[in-house]
Amino acid sequence: QLQDTVVACGYPRGGDSISVTKGVVSRIDMRRYCSGGNRLLCVQIDAAINPGNSGGPAFGRDLSVVGVAFCKLQESDNIGYIIPFDIVRNFLREFKEHGVFRGVSAVGFMCQEMENEALRAYHGMAKGQSGTLIYRVDPISPAAEVLREEDVMLECEGVPVADDGTITFRNEERVDFAHLFRSRFIGDDITLKVLRNKQIMTLSYKLQRFNPLVPAVHSTEVEQGGSFPSYFVVGGLVFVPLSVPFLEQAYGNSWKRNSPVAVQALLPEYKEYAEQQPVVLFQILSAQINYGYRFQTVRLTKFNDVEIKNLQHLAELVDTCETEWLEFRLDGLAGGRQIVLEKEKARREGAEILKRYAIAKDRSDDIKRGAGVAENGERAEAAPNARASEALAA
Repeated sequence: QLQDTVVACGYPRGGDSISVTKGVVSRIDMRRYCSGGNRLLCVQIDAAINPGNSGGPAFGRDLSVVGVAFCKLQESDNIGYIIPFDIVRNFLREFKEHGVFRGVSAVGFMCQEMENEALRAYHGMAKGQSGTLIYRVDPISPAAEVLREEDVMLECEGVPVADDGTITFRNEERVDFAHLFRSRFIGDDITLKVLRNKQIMTLSYKLQRFNPLVPAVHSTEVEQGGSFPSYFVVGGLVFVPLSVPFLEQAYGNSWKRNSPVAVQALLPEYKEYAEQQPVVLFQILSAQINYGYRFQTVRLTKFNDVEIKNLQHLAELVDTCETEWLEFRLDGLAGGRQIVLEKEKARREGAEILKRYAIAKDRSDDIKRGAGVAENGERAEAAPNARASEALAA
């Protein structure tokens, strides 16, 4: 509860023995966790939490564990955060039952506040009704099978949803309705009461893992348990999948302020299909072949008029290209501009560019290589007996 006493224990910087700090609960709210990008229930306390406290227990007045120290607000005094015990308990249960933490349940849609009277009247809401307007549904989630854009969510699991998207939490507190989704497990059913064409309907669907277009972690970390980030280099052009860790590495802690607006606009978007992965041209390794091109961190949309699905798809298209030119179409602030390279020249000079910049291979290990393509990106010469076989076949 607010103003309850909390004691945080751990081994922060400044000494070798255990540190114990005392404070009170000052706020309970939904916050975006820096380690996963999801908005979950979070408890703010005024007990000092510093680097090294993370992972340490926080105790209540009866010495029961009420949470785990998480982080602090930078450039502020006495604003620390703990992960509440409910979230920790769900994590432990998930790990016990499945042997791995599968992630957090996704809501499956985006919604808009409905505090404006004209908006409420337009959608047929009666006096005394409250809810939020669903304006976007994740096209590859189970929610897409039952929900429609312009449905009005009135209740979630029997709990009324206010016009500002909040629900009653415990006594007189309020939190975002997403808490009801986040506190359930992947595969659980969720039930909503919605208003559609002035008719009230009760709908249910199964929750699935949160899977945004731009992941909050590297895809290789999720699927392979840890790996180097994916990349693909052709003619000195360095392509990578767009992810939050990439933006953090490229632009530092101020990436939200310094990274391109057109790229940031992709962050809240859903995937249109399961294998979709936005690919960006990160940088250009200076060479004569790419002279005159000055682009950085812009989205690649097409290669030789073929829409790019993901980084592996791009590599396959380049490896199997049979035309004279390699044409890359860029999106966003680049306004659909082009990069064109001569195919054979790009393949010949690619090895020298990699050597000059001390890059071992033209792609990361997770990006499969086309037949006859060497690690430096060049075409491997066919063996004499292979050429003879081809001649005989002809």
